[in-house]
Amino acid sequence: MNGRGYDDMFDFFAKLMPKMAAMGPPVSPVRYSKVISGMTVEGDRASVLINTDVIYPTYDYINRFHCVAIVRGGKIIEMHEHTDRNASIKAGFPEI
Repeated sequence: MNGRGYDDMFDFFAKLMPKMAAMGPPVSPVRYSKVISGMTVEGDRASVLINTDVIYPTYDYINRFHCVAIVRGGKIIEMHEHTDRNASIKAGFPEI
């Protein structure tokens, strides 16, 4: 099973940003689409399905996300993101 497990958000971005910068200047996409394809809310939990399709001149980034959020007092206190890491790697995003 391919998975990263838990990763602190600040540690993750501290590792990701230098690798993304080393890839050179960002390239503008030819087409970009992000659609919420489904959502379910029960009590303090929300489950959201997101489809992301980004077409670049040299590659495509097609990914599906499932986010689960726990909300208390009108604020998100916890969030889990499940995604296809292989889609990110195939699109050229760096391994961390």
